[in-house]
Amino acid sequence: MNRSRPFENFVDGVPLELVWDGVIVDGGLRRARMSREDLFERLRPEGVEQLGQVRRVYLEQSGELSVFLLPADLVRPGLPIAPPWDVEAPHAGGLFGAVACQECGRVREQRSVPCECGELAVYPATIDPWQVSESCG
Repeated sequence: MNRSRPFENFVDGVPLELVWDGVIVDGGLRRARMSREDLFERLRPEGVEQLGQVRRVYLEQSGELSVFLLPADLVRPGLPIAPPWDVEAPHAGGLFGAVACQECGRVREQRSVPCECGELAVYPATIDPWQVSESCG
């Protein structure tokens, strides 16, 4: 059967981009009908502890996630997703250092300025979230 591309996309669906270079794609989760917590829950078994490890995440038509991680030497600080926030929320951190937006994961230096997504709440951007949580416990 010869179907047009728009019709094929409508019937079969298309992969949805959820994370791009450690930042949750604006509208991606909404289109996927997925919460941020659901995304984090599905990333943890893939070995993701913080979003700075992530190159790309796609939600495939099958409902599976395709997760592409950065090589270890290119990992940068990011929004911690481990341990699960329901078990232990990330430590608020001090006044200095890079912070990650609690909503989208975008890393920035100034905690008093809203993120590009509009969110003001932040957590410390970290390479190793376990080190931060263990040192605070």
